[in-house]
Amino acid sequence: MMFSSMQAVGLYPPLYLSSPYLEQDAVMVTLLNEERPAVWEQVSDWIDRNGSISNRELRRIAGIETLRASKMLKKWVVADMLVPDTSKGKRGTKYMRVGGGYVQQSFLSLSELADNKQTANE
Repeated sequence: MMFSSMQAVGLYPPLYLSSPYLEQDAVMVTLLNEERPAVWEQVSDWIDRNGSISNRELRRIAGIETLRASKMLKKWVVADMLVPDTSKGKRGTKYMRVGGGYVQQSFLSLSELADNKQTANE
């Protein structure tokens, strides 16, 4: 009940610490009276720190299920906010900012491929 109530008003979920972290047998509950940032802000911060994000990482950050995470990622791709890197297969897809290293590498790879075809035809 506490988790859903806090989520409903956009707050961070409660944090629970139990005996291994405390000196006595007890449970300590911490309630953060701070508004949780929007999902995109959290994703943006994650990408800034890690370079890319996967469906699994988005689910962990936002506390959502797989289908909803997939829909959010697709929406951001369609809006040209993210670009997918499917080089490791569909299950290993990572999403990066448009204009990031992946996009530059793709253009470089395409230009190299075109150069190779020209050289082969000459």
